[in-house]
Amino acid sequence: MTSRAHELHCQGDLEGAEALYRQMLAESPDSPDELHWLGVLLHQRGQAAAALDLLQRSIQLDPKNAAWHNDLGNVLTEQGLFREAADAFQSAIRIEPCDASQWNNLGSVFQRLDLPDSAATAYREAIRLKPDFASALQNLAQVLAVLGRENEAADYYCRAFVLPPHDGKSKKMLGIANYKLGRIDAAAEIYRLWLAEEPGNPEAAHLLAACSGDNVPARASDAYVEALFKDFAGHFDSKLVDSLAYSGPDLIAKALSRVAEVGQDLLALDAGCGTGLVGLKIRPYLGHLTGVDLSLPMLAHAKQTGVYDELLHGEISQYLGSRHEAFDLVAIADTLIYFGPLESLFSAAVGALKSRGLLIFTVEEDDLSPAGFSLAPSGRYRHGREYLSGILDAAGLDLLALEPVILRQEWGAPVYGLVATARKP
Repeated sequence: MTSRAHELHCQGDLEGAEALYRQMLAESPDSPDELHWLGVLLHQRGQAAAALDLLQRSIQLDPKNAAWHNDLGNVLTEQGLFREAADAFQSAIRIEPCDASQWNNLGSVFQRLDLPDSAATAYREAIRLKPDFASALQNLAQVLAVLGRENEAADYYCRAFVLPPHDGKSKKMLGIANYKLGRIDAAAEIYRLWLAEEPGNPEAAHLLAACSGDNVPARASDAYVEALFKDFAGHFDSKLVDSLAYSGPDLIAKALSRVAEVGQDLLALDAGCGTGLVGLKIRPYLGHLTGVDLSLPMLAHAKQTGVYDELLHGEISQYLGSRHEAFDLVAIADTLIYFGPLESLFSAAVGALKSRGLLIFTVEEDDLSPAGFSLAPSGRYRHGREYLSGILDAAGLDLLALEPVILRQEWGAPVYGLVATARKP
């Protein structure tokens, strides 16, 4: 009869199962199994007080059953009795300390009790026992984020995300998660599959090159840059400033303040202007400001700032090459990350600058590549100090300053870069 009651219970026939449980309890009122399962069933039917009474009675009769303590903890959790639930989960763990799910449950109630350090300890134990426990990985990531440990939190989020099944998951995000975890070959394979599914996809092609090192382009294609920012413009500013602590515009403005004065009425180009963050910072120094960008949605947001006299859709090296001694200042923030070799772009910038004109730009730093620049697995190019100094000199520019900076935070870790100020003689 017990097995039949369980069968009905598992099939969802709660009425039939309850009748059998009660029949058995009428014959054996102190049967712990039937007390426990009837308690679970009553909880399912919303009869909280009766359910708790039966579950507690079953545990009094059989106190060494870890699963029953765990069940009691789950019921108490659903009823908002978190301290009592923690006691139940701890009782289960004392009996069966190697059950990862019980540690995860304990972490959950500690989290609800606003005990993040205790929650993190419980989740870590669950993960130690079961390294691919997706729920515990995600829960620990949430707690670490609350504790301000964003970089460590990102690792656990990524560890959870890369676990199978992969159906329905973005291949772009799967690649990024693997890259974050240092699994560059795995990221490359994901991008390879993505490109096979979508031949010609510019993001898949570029990120595959970044992670595989094969067919690395001299610069990111226009199609890649446009695709990257297609759906990004609407929340670009808040993501950069609030989430990533992006400092590029402030760095450009600070560098400009050392070599120019407010109200100087400079003619300036914001090359790769995006949504206009740089323009807002440098406008007090300018008489006229032109912005150029490949992304039409970004330009639409830049227009809303009201600080630009002219906004143009185009690729910056081509635009610079079409202008002759037109600007007192060319500012380039967080845009050279889409370029590998910079010789031709700097040559175009020199031609576009007036005599004594200024070129101020930021780059991500890379002093390890023999070539002086490299395409990182992130899909962004990095450039070295010696390389920049050499090509600025070759372009005929006087390097006034080349300073190490932190450009932004990525997954809670600093992204190191350089801000350069150069002048045309």
